[in-house]
Amino acid sequence: MDEAGRSGSERQDEEEEVGQQDKGKDPRLDSLEESEAKSFEDIYNFLETKEYPKDCSKNDKRYLRLKAASFCIQDSTLMHIGHKGKTCRVITDIQERNRIVAHTHAGQS
Repeated sequence: MDEAGRSGSERQDEEEEVGQQDKGKDPRLDSLEESEAKSFEDIYNFLETKEYPKDCSKNDKRYLRLKAASFCIQDSTLMHIGHKGKTCRVITDIQERNRIVAHTHAGQS
């Protein structure tokens, strides 16, 4: 058994399942990307309407306020406020994000 309580055969089945999916991509990234997109959507909606999502707990509301302090909306686009007040556009579309990364790293070994 491993630290997650899985037997050897369960780990092997899981590895085969992962191997059958897109070989270059970890399937756990899908849920992470969905979660991140939802987070940016919540921040955008909060900044625009000053309303919290319906299922927000008291701690979730506090966390959203803290996160939203580092963002602003310019021309209907979510922008991150970085060091010294520099703003950068938030890229929420996964395909566009991947294209930018590929373009940035093209030709590097």
